Amino acid sequence: QQIDNLVLQLQHAPAPQINIPAAQNRELNLVTYPDFSGGKQDPITWLEDVEKAFEANQVQDN
Repeated sequence: QQIDNLVLQLQHAPAPQINIPAAQNRELNLVTYPDFSGGKQDPITWLEDVEKAFEANQVQDN
């Protein structure tokens, strides 16, 4: 009798509420950031490489 009551309670019990936090974008470290050495190094090319690294590492604009 008790087992039957328990089974009935489990069958009619509400589904458990699970609060899963929303996925957040996290910064990664997949690509190293290039150093700017100056001299004859092209700053525009360096900046483009830095932007590509930011994108690959999922760095957010703040």
